[in-house]
Amino acid sequence: MAAIWLDVTRCTGCGACVEVCPTGALTLVEGKARLDDALCRGCEVCIQACPTGALQAVLEIEAVPVAPRVPEYAPPSFQAAPSFQAAPS
Repeated sequence: MAAIWLDVTRCTGCGACVEVCPTGALTLVEGKARLDDALCRGCEVCIQACPTGALQAVLEIEAVPVAPRVPEYAPPSFQAAPSFQAAPS
């Protein structure tokens, strides 16, 4: 199921999304659409109704716990042999 994202900068306040929303998750507040995530069921009807593309589907991805990583083997530090310099003549 997708979540709905509302870009208020693209919303013109036409109310087309409010009219088609079957759950009442969209309302107009101060001339802009407002989305109530608790009421939204992700049916995406509002996306097709919006003439400006202010509403978009966003995939919800469930976080899956990952087992802790085992550190990779690291060989002991290698120290370079001291450089030999010729004795001053």
